[in-house]
Amino acid sequence: MSEQPLQMPTQIPRPRIRVKRWIREGIWTIVLSLVVVVLLRTFVFEMAEVDGKSMNPTLEHEQHVLVMKWTQYLRPMPKRGEIMVTQYPNEGTVKYYIKRVVAIGGDEIEVVDGLAYVNGVPNTAGEGLCRYDVPKQEVPAHCVYVMGDNRADSLDSTRIGPLDINLLLGRADAVIYPFSQMKGLQHDED
Repeated sequence: MSEQPLQMPTQIPRPRIRVKRWIREGIWTIVLSLVVVVLLRTFVFEMAEVDGKSMNPTLEHEQHVLVMKWTQYLRPMPKRGEIMVTQYPNEGTVKYYIKRVVAIGGDEIEVVDGLAYVNGVPNTAGEGLCRYDVPKQEVPAHCVYVMGDNRADSLDSTRIGPLDINLLLGRADAVIYPFSQMKGLQHDED
């Protein structure tokens, strides 16, 4: 057997760089990523910052909470005790408030000598006494009555009245920042 010398190709093939394809794929990746982010923020979750001390001691000023929006789609009426992020009616700027639901549509609410009563039962979920007494009233259907956990220092339904559930952004489920204060939030009914 005779050995034949290896023949070297006369020209080394170069990989074809397809710049147009690479750019097109990059643009589609960016567009798809943006669509996913917008969908997640619109329908699934968002972050909100606590502004003020109306939810002390549960939430502190400048903490960031994870707001789960999808709960609104599964069951439109929140439960008593849930911490919700909401807008207030007739506000010119888009500002969010974080409050606890103390009564839902059909419940009777009244505040006497600073203590809230829901369906005749004292609601002791918060700390301190409310600043304003509220005469007995029924919460309208498709509305909630919200209060801050720091009852003495909270702009809530005792001053603005019941809120339509369409003003609710979602449920605050966890403190996610600062990292040293990360925790899940309790949504216990009182």
